[in-house]
Amino acid sequence: MTSVTLKWCRSRSTNRSAHLFLFMLLLPAFISVVLMSLFPDFMPTWFGAYADQRFFQLGLLLVTTLAALLWMPEAYSGLKLLYANWAVLLVSASFLVLVIPNSSGEYAWVEPGMYSLYFVAFAVLGWRICEQDLSRSAAVMLVHVVTIACFFYAAMTITVYLFAIADGFSTLTDIIPWGFVNMRYWNHMATWLLPILPLTLMYSPFSKNKLWQMGIGFTAGIWWWMIFMTTARGSMLSLALACAVICVLYGRAVLPWLMISLRFIVFGGLAWLLLSLVIPSIVFEELTVRGLRAGSSGRMQLWFEAWYMSLQHFPVGMGPQSWITHEIITGDLPANSRLGHPHNMYLMWAAEYGWLLVTTIVVLLATTLRNLGIKARQVRAGAHEYPEVLIAFTASAVAGLVHASFSAVFIVPASMLVGVLVLSIFWALSLQEPHRSEAISKRGRRSGYPSAIQIALTCAIAVGGVVWFKQVWGYHQAMVADLQKYEEGSNGAYWPRFWFHGNFPRPES
Repeated sequence: MTSVTLKWCRSRSTNRSAHLFLFMLLLPAFISVVLMSLFPDFMPTWFGAYADQRFFQLGLLLVTTLAALLWMPEAYSGLKLLYANWAVLLVSASFLVLVIPNSSGEYAWVEPGMYSLYFVAFAVLGWRICEQDLSRSAAVMLVHVVTIACFFYAAMTITVYLFAIADGFSTLTDIIPWGFVNMRYWNHMATWLLPILPLTLMYSPFSKNKLWQMGIGFTAGIWWWMIFMTTARGSMLSLALACAVICVLYGRAVLPWLMISLRFIVFGGLAWLLLSLVIPSIVFEELTVRGLRAGSSGRMQLWFEAWYMSLQHFPVGMGPQSWITHEIITGDLPANSRLGHPHNMYLMWAAEYGWLLVTTIVVLLATTLRNLGIKARQVRAGAHEYPEVLIAFTASAVAGLVHASFSAVFIVPASMLVGVLVLSIFWALSLQEPHRSEAISKRGRRSGYPSAIQIALTCAIAVGGVVWFKQVWGYHQAMVADLQKYEEGSNGAYWPRFWFHGNFPRPES
């Protein structure tokens, strides 16, 4: 973040509490998440990149949730918290309640604890951002951090590309995107981030600067080139559906954001023609280009298996991680090809936690749509102060969550880290913000003590978090001990899920 941007963010709110929250909690969280997610190769490693990201994710969720709960509370803030987030808290509680019938297995509370905390974290953090009247400032700050990181990632991608061309390496998708063990993990990252990149040409203090515009165009072009090069069907379809949703919601107000997005796509297409066709055809005798496949890549078999699993103990599911440990129900699914998840986050939740959980998620979606309907009427009437920010983050949230239904890469820690930031800002933007007069009156009001509701939530999360982290650590140690036996016995894939060695625990058979 530059001094100009920081000055712009300060101008959005003169509340000292908001300044501290923005620069002492949000900014370090934004920077650390982007570094851990996009540049793991440059970060120190203790347990391996995947495990380090997971531990960091869990720690970040706990710290940000507790900090947001206790940050300079005001009168009746506990009741406001419950009123604004009751649907999210219902989903969070459902993960914990629905695991009870199947809690006898090993490490049964590890994954449901993560999901439960994840929902609480983005909702509480988003609510606090909204209450501090920081929705726009936090969104613009995140966009600048993301843009700068994406620029450096794009520049280093070109370096990797040039080395590959110079070394005669024609299969570019084996090394690009770099820093990710699977291109799908990068694809979901791009699904989260591409919709918010246009904001840097709309809300940045440098938006009129030609050099800044060229840098943003280069960044977006390279990222879209990688989307085309990897034929990321999940990203393309998710972004297209997200675009349709925001067009229906916000109408003609989408056009400025949409025109910039289309320009970025054109840049990506031109980059694909140059970097994937023209230059390789000159350098190599045989051109290697990934084709866009029309099939499901075996997903339908996985989805049918998850569907039948969800009906076995309807409506509560077969228990956490039962996708890994259960005996196969459909005969069409080979035991060695089911991976660590069914490539659909919601079917996996239905199979493991039951349709009761999915029902609570539907309730959450309904309340969110109701809130967005209120915002949409403001946008259509020209009464919203920063419509493009709302539009971009709505598109990002929709695209990221839709992508999770095509491929369960949402469970990867890097994707969950970026997702919690996007969803927090989106949640803040979707809530009813304090009126300007109310926000001004708060500046002279002294902060009070946490309410009984906030104290109870804080204690429950803190105590539960300590107990839960002990089981997480035990699960990690057991996974590491099993890894050597697994590698020697089967030489199988890792099947990433909670840990990179995601094929553990396994059924005795």
